Amino acid sequence: MAQVSIVKKITMVAIAFVAVATASAQEMAPAPSPDAGAAFSMTVSSAMGTYFRRSSFMHAKLGTNPSFKWRSLLEGRKVLTMGIRWRVGDGKKIDIWKDPWIPRTTNFLPRGREAEGLCRVSQLPNNGQWRKDLIPTLFDPEDTQRILAMPLSRYHIRDKIVWHHTNNGVYLTSLGYKSARALKRNGGLRCKPAGECSDGGGDGDVRKNLWGLRIPPRVKKIIWSCLHNILPTKDRLARKGILVERHCLLCSSQNENLLHLRLTCPFSNRLWFATPWNILTTGRPRHSFKEWWNFMIVQFQACGRSEALGEIACILWNLWKHMNSIQFEGIGGDMDQIWKDFNWQLTTFAEALPT
Repeated sequence: MAQVSIVKKITMVAIAFVAVATASAQEMAPAPSPDAGAAFSMTVSSAMGTYFRRSSFMHAKLGTNPSFKWRSLLEGRKVLTMGIRWRVGDGKKIDIWKDPWIPRTTNFLPRGREAEGLCRVSQLPNNGQWRKDLIPTLFDPEDTQRILAMPLSRYHIRDKIVWHHTNNGVYLTSLGYKSARALKRNGGLRCKPAGECSDGGGDGDVRKNLWGLRIPPRVKKIIWSCLHNILPTKDRLARKGILVERHCLLCSSQNENLLHLRLTCPFSNRLWFATPWNILTTGRPRHSFKEWWNFMIVQFQACGRSEALGEIACILWNLWKHMNSIQFEGIGGDMDQIWKDFNWQLTTFAEALPT
């Protein structure tokens, strides 16, 4: 699971690679490999307009009320700094002291002392040659040698963002993955442990109990979304800026959020009490779906009915399906229909499982 977390960040690294090249307002660097995905342009355009309109991606801040996508891009940027640098062309775009442009194995920022009036790499050459009288006074001996060994173009080509660890400057997912693992080992990359949810509860029993249930994968996915608090309820969509009516379609009395839809809605209350376990969802304070789910795990394990947790999950899935049928199809089934769908789902899936 930790590897999956790293791989997701590598996708954001590839998108971030394009963000850097696009935001630089120069000739774009060689495109990332095709496996980086097709969502680059939309992601980059959205981020540029919101978070770094007047600066570069590498210097952009998290900002206030950042989106999940932007947080992910900044996490990917940590990996990006391990391999991205400027390839010097005319030097007009490169800040001498703030931008990575020294070609070495790691940390491409120059080492030396700043000089007043010198801020762009374009100020370091003269007549197509590096200024050998100036450069040794600004940089340490190692960086001085590297700079003087860098070829300068006669044709004043533009500076370009490249991935240092490939000959053609193209970002490769495989190399980014290695960089991410190295950064994670050093504690610089924040990857959630297996089973950890978005509210910070890293409970391995949650993962073990959920993925071990003998229920359809789509049901597990819904429960996992609930545990991560990412189910697209109306309240969550509205907080993301999407214009929707927030009221619950099942009771029309309160806003539709995760806790209400699953536990406190009057319709849901009747459904849970009608189960063979006569579950009461009122009268017991709970602050999150995960808290309620963990409570159910403990209760069913204590009475030796761990398999009942899968039935609870299927009821939740059918409740979500019922609500979506009302929203998108105008089909207002009743509680009996939910029970019929629930029993059919359990029966057909059980028959398909190997004995």
